[in-house]
Amino acid sequence: GNPTRKAMKMDFVPYIERLFPAMLMGINGEKAAQALVGRFGDLCPDLLMAAFEGSYAKALGSTKDWKKMQVVREKSMQLLLKTAEKILEHKKFGQDLLTCDECSNKATRLRVLILAFVARNDPDAAVKRVASNVWKTSGGSPKMQKTIAQELAQSIMKWRAGSMGAGLQKVAKDALSELVKAGDAEEPSEDVEAVSSEFCFDTAKSLNEEAAKIAAGEFSVSQADEADTKEDCQMVKKVESFWGKHASFGTLLGELKS
Repeated sequence: GNPTRKAMKMDFVPYIERLFPAMLMGINGEKAAQALVGRFGDLCPDLLMAAFEGSYAKALGSTKDWKKMQVVREKSMQLLLKTAEKILEHKKFGQDLLTCDECSNKATRLRVLILAFVARNDPDAAVKRVASNVWKTSGGSPKMQKTIAQELAQSIMKWRAGSMGAGLQKVAKDALSELVKAGDAEEPSEDVEAVSSEFCFDTAKSLNEEAAKIAAGEFSVSQADEADTKEDCQMVKKVESFWGKHASFGTLLGELKS
């Protein structure tokens, strides 16, 4: 791989986990998230996956602004598609996302497939459509479904038990029925209790309180702009000097600030 890109990845990694969930939840705008995926989708998709899963779960559970949350899920899925495409740029002839072992690791590539498979059961038709596209683009097929049935069932059972909130629990139940119907999983013997809690992001270790609130989506952008804590100032200075060094990031910085 390109050594400058690798160095840039190391510089930027601490910010990815911190900023990407907020970008996906629509706090910092879509262009920033797109630029991030464009740059890091194939370099460290592992760092992006927790945000993809989390924002999807959170946007399913939020009843207060259903229309906006539907848009968040659809845009997240479009970015998941872009991530899958970035990984597939590394494939050799005849490979799909599962076997494309030049890029990332199998566990991470499986997470892309599993989230796409589950999101095909989304309550919204537009989200379903994009998720099906991610699945197909990644090589998703009845054969692939059989190949990864065990891993699919493991994640789905966890989400079905409510580990990521009520919204995803319901979608996971439908995804499990799909697996059972295809003969790729056993019908579970007992039903699970419906959880009522919503999913909450684990705030990245380096987060201060203000940034944590932004990541949790508890701030309007104007409040976030005023949240001028010392740490945030330092963070912005660091990011600015970093972007200063890598001019191609300049536009992304503008997005982050606006």
